[in-house]
This record gives sequence, C-alpha cells and structure tokens, in this order.
Amino acid sequence: MTSPIHINDTRGGTERFRAALKSISEDHSPANVQSAVCSLTEDECRTLQSLVLDIENFIYDRVEAHEKSSD
Repeated sequence: MTSPIHINDTRGGTERFRAALKSISEDHSPANVQSAVCSLTEDECRTLQSLVLDIENFIYDRVEAHEKSSD
C-alpha cells in the first residue's frame, strides 16, 4: 500500500525540512529527533507538527480497521 504522505510534496518542504525528516526516519532515537527538530525554523516546526498529527490520525484509522476486521 502506498502512503498518501510524500516528503517532497509536503507544504513547506524545504531542503532542511526534508533532511530533518530523512534523519528522523533513519534514526528515531530521542537525541537525534531533538537535534533534527531543533534545526528547523518555526514554520518548518509547524509543518512537522501538522504532518505528525496527520500520521497519528492515519495510524489510528488503520488500527481501528484492523480491530474491526479481527472481530
């Protein structure tokens, strides 16, 4: 299944933003995530926050679908 989220299509997807997402996806240790987030501008942080909330909603919906299918 293809994800509807594409890093290069994300609003505010500056090179720094894409680099931070790539870094987080490759190493999601707390220290690396903090470092990546701290490298972002305020607008990039807001874009990342919106992306994370979208991801949370997609995951929630998917888990709900799995739970309904297993009942």
